[in-house]
Amino acid sequence: MLGLCILGTVAAILLAYLLPQNFRATRHSYLLLAAFAFAVRSLQFQIAVGLAGAAILAWIMRSWRLSMIALLPAIVLLAPVARDYLPKKQPETRAQTCRVMSMNLLYKNQNTDAIVKQIREADPDVVLVEEFTLFQNDALQKAIGAEYPYQSIFADHGSSGIGIFSRIPFSNAGDIGLYSSHQQLRATLHLPGGDVALYAVHLRCPQSIRSIATERIQTADLIDRLKNEKLPVIVGGDFNFTPDSPNAAALRDIGLASTHELAGHGRGTTFPCVGRWSHFPGIRIDHVMISHELACTRSYVAGNSGSDHRPIVADVGWKK
Repeated sequence: MLGLCILGTVAAILLAYLLPQNFRATRHSYLLLAAFAFAVRSLQFQIAVGLAGAAILAWIMRSWRLSMIALLPAIVLLAPVARDYLPKKQPETRAQTCRVMSMNLLYKNQNTDAIVKQIREADPDVVLVEEFTLFQNDALQKAIGAEYPYQSIFADHGSSGIGIFSRIPFSNAGDIGLYSSHQQLRATLHLPGGDVALYAVHLRCPQSIRSIATERIQTADLIDRLKNEKLPVIVGGDFNFTPDSPNAAALRDIGLASTHELAGHGRGTTFPCVGRWSHFPGIRIDHVMISHELACTRSYVAGNSGSDHRPIVADVGWKK
């Protein structure tokens, strides 16, 4: 039984990484495979830990070959995690950095004091908010609205609200029109040293085959938009996929880098931070990503804002 579990898990990992990715394909049979690959790659840390445990158990049972079959993929899958614990050299920037904070506030969250507390503690120049409600907007306008005079707000009563609060001037804010999406924002942020395209996104939560298909098409739309972008890019928000997912790999392929991978430490998990599943190893589905013209000097996950997501904070500047 242990051998079947190990061999089945290794086969699943191989399928997840060998499956060709076409984010616009909607054939049901392909989507089933794509959803399976997405799940395996999204949970690869948890799977790797399980394989490491299976390798130890096989070793105790004196099944040396089976132990090696489990241990080798576990080491490969855990290598990126080990890398994130290594010290990172802080890059030099040629202008003052901009602190960007992205927060999924959870539309049911009415603990606005906790939201404001996290914003004040991080002291960001730009705040991107997702699942942003009218109630939360009223509270934030009273507490910090005057400190962030540049705003693009699309708040509602559900989970589709999104917004940008900024101390730094921006212009040309508006929806970028991703597939089956209410609002995904883009603005031209006027940083010291030059303009940057700032994107605030909240992609579909992959709760079903249909929603996974929607998220994949949204990813393809976002990639097409970023490929045609004339300015350097900062993209922040709740992407609803992990760094190991095919979606994240596709964004890296067009030249974006996660600020956590550039300047963060550890696993940097952002979800879930409340509820019964918060006691298990979490995942990072909230990201700030930047194009190659920019550098990140610091990236970290902030504290609990009453949401089921933790905010992510990144200091971004022009690469020297």
